Amino acid sequence: MSLKFLLTSVLLLLFIVNFRAYWLFRTDRKLTRMRRDRIAESRLLTVALCGGILGAYLGRAHFDHTARKPAFNTRLRRIALAQTAIGGGLALAFLAAT
Repeated sequence: MSLKFLLTSVLLLLFIVNFRAYWLFRTDRKLTRMRRDRIAESRLLTVALCGGILGAYLGRAHFDHTARKPAFNTRLRRIALAQTAIGGGLALAFLAAT
């Protein structure tokens, strides 16, 4: 398997996961306006944890999605920090290997 194929596959997967996170935050906001049952915070956080943190933050900003629970915001920030650290570490390892 070539490095180009692997990188393309990972980027495509990240795009799909981020789009899914964005769409879930949109749907959650729409359900709120219709006064229906919302999407569970655990589901929103799980999609963010699986690589959709950028989509989660974009969805929150675009759809004015606010969470009243500080624990949700704290968990989302921790996921963002962890993914940034992991991404940075992988980038450094990749640069060192080339």
